[in-house]
This record gives sequence, structure tokens and C-alpha cells, in this order.
Amino acid sequence: MSRYAEIWSNLQQLMSAPSVHYGEAVNRRVEGVGMAGLRLGLLLHAYQFEPAPITAHALQTTIPYYSTGPFKEGFHKLVGQGFLVGDGAYRLTAKGRYALIDIFSAANEALIHIENTLPQDDLTRLHELLRRLDSAVQHDTHVQEKFCYQMQRQVVPANPPSLLAEISDFVSAFYAFRCDCHRQSWHGLGVSGPAWESLTTLWRKEADSAEALAEKLGKARPIRGYTRDEYLVFLQELVEKGWVTPQAGHFGKYELTVEGIKIRQASEDETDRLFYAVWFGREAELDEMEQLTLQFVERLKVGVVT
Repeated sequence: MSRYAEIWSNLQQLMSAPSVHYGEAVNRRVEGVGMAGLRLGLLLHAYQFEPAPITAHALQTTIPYYSTGPFKEGFHKLVGQGFLVGDGAYRLTAKGRYALIDIFSAANEALIHIENTLPQDDLTRLHELLRRLDSAVQHDTHVQEKFCYQMQRQVVPANPPSLLAEISDFVSAFYAFRCDCHRQSWHGLGVSGPAWESLTTLWRKEADSAEALAEKLGKARPIRGYTRDEYLVFLQELVEKGWVTPQAGHFGKYELTVEGIKIRQASEDETDRLFYAVWFGREAELDEMEQLTLQFVERLKVGVVT
């Protein structure tokens, strides 16, 4: 793992560590507003698409790995409970907007409480370092389309409730930016999103058949919504590209060809190149960021705020 990759891994831990403090409170708020069993992510996406309405097709265009089926089903349920309004194109209702505000306020209340226990000078410094990195991402010209990054930044309030909340928002935005980097790395290769994700899953040795892909990705969150037969079509797409081939002597199982391994590794390398381009020349700041990040990760792993 490269030094940049280690720092990025630590930042992801920083993003996830606070959830131990507010997870239960958020779950209670989700139940309290009547969202239990519904897809909160779709409600959030509706907010991210404002002022335009959200559609299943538009969301699939932005996140190209999923079937529109689960999106449509999720939207239908949210309309039925009064959180969205529309038929094919959806907007937040007042109830849906209130639900988002109420749920996120539960997390923000916990983060404010936690922040008061942390060394403020160090927290302020880490916030400033991440703000500078985020500014560099905003002005980056290597990535042509920043759909995911822009959607993530859409939900950041003009006046964040706490430094810790905005730090989490910065890292979430970096994660979204990496998704944009990865999509650019393969988007011009003439392959569909689900086929590309199938290639990635085989490359990671997490599946080797259409059945295994449907099982693996059918349990992912959010669910992809494709069947075994559809994954057979995606695998055939990869076979025709010369990137995947049936395994000899193992009916129904597939493996990457030498060319497939080369293509997928090249995409990973290009993703890293695009993502870390804004990190170059910031070595002193990255050293400081890494030290502060590790310090706060350890502090945030301790205790639960209810």
C-alpha cells in the first residue's frame, strides 16, 4: 500500500469512527419519523437533485452500476408514505424534508457533544487541512465529470453545525470524488456499468459465476437489482471483450484473461492517478493530516453517546 493509500485509509476510518457515537440515536430518529424499512438514501438523493426532480433513470446515469428496478420500488414506497410526491419524477414533500432534517440533526447533536471533548486547536487544524484539500478537488481539472462529488457537496449546509460534522462531510466528498475518478477510468472502454462491476468482482475473486454475482451484489447496499440471467448477459459482454473466459472444466464459472487483468489493473492505477493528483506537492500538510487523523480516530473509537 502506498503512503497516499494509507492516509486515505485512515481518513475513511475517521469518517466511520463517529458512527459508534450516534448510530443508535439516528436509528431511533429514523423510526420516529416513520422511515423504518424505507430507503433513506433515495430520500437524500431527491434532496441532492434539487432543484430538478429525481428519476430512476437519472439516478442510474449518475450511479451506473444499478438496475432502475430497486430505485422505482423505493420511490413508490416513499410516495406511499408521503415523503415524496410525483409519478416517475419525484420531489421531496414537506414531510420528507422534515424527516431528513430530523434524522441528520440526531447525528449532528451527537457530534457537537463529542466535539466538546476533543482538543479544539488540533480539530481546527485538521479541519483547515481538509478544507484546503477539498478546495483543490473543487478546482481539479483532471476529472471531467464530478457527478458524485457534486451530489455529496449538495447536502453540506452553508453553516455546518460543528467542525467534526464538516470534517466528516469533507471525507464523504473525497469518497464521492474517488467514485468519479474510477468511473472516468473505465467509462470510455465501451462496457456497461453492471458488466464493469462484474469484472471488478471477479478481479477481486469475490465471485466466479453468474449465480455468485447475483448473490454477492444482491446483498450489497444499495442492492443492484439484477438477476442471475442478467449477470450471464453481463459476463457474455465481458467474454466478447476478451476480458473474461469460461473456466476450463468448471461449467458456469468464469475467470479473467490476461487482457482482462491488464485492463482492470490499468483502471485501478488510473483511478489512483486521478484521485491523488490533488495530493501532490502537499507532503508537509499530508504528514500533519495523517498524525491528526490517527489521533482523532483513536479518540472517536471509545465510548457511545446515546
